[in-house]
Amino acid sequence: MAIVLLRATHDKLLKRIDKIESDISQNSKDIGEAASKGDLSENAEYDAAKERQSMLFQQLRHWEEFLGARIIEESSIKGDEVVYGTEVVAENQKNGKIETFQLVGSAEYELELYPNIMTYTSPLGQAMMNKKIGAYAKFDSRKGRIEYEIKEIRIIQSEMEE
Repeated sequence: MAIVLLRATHDKLLKRIDKIESDISQNSKDIGEAASKGDLSENAEYDAAKERQSMLFQQLRHWEEFLGARIIEESSIKGDEVVYGTEVVAENQKNGKIETFQLVGSAEYELELYPNIMTYTSPLGQAMMNKKIGAYAKFDSRKGRIEYEIKEIRIIQSEMEE
């Protein structure tokens, strides 16, 4: 399945990558300083800096995977049906509880950009996709059949800061 990102997420992702690249640059200096202190076989400072470097490069590779994603402009979202980039207010038909979900993807989830993320690939996300206000989204979970009535659909406001 293709990776999808909101424009605001893409911008935050670029900032995250820039920060990691800056951290890598600083870490390289730390490695050089630690290496200049002599015997590397018993140099805890050097070992810690090398371990941090490995972790930073792993993070960088992970976040760069999202850069090839298809970008969705928030201005293209109409808000008349549940799609990627919408916030859904729905009533759980079993307990009457009103819940709000932001329908986005794995990048927004991993960046923890919104308070109650529902990925578009999740069972609930799939059940709600393309539904309109008043429609019912039904899916099976470990707890049995769950049903929500869609009460409101809004376009996500990308004001969350990292």
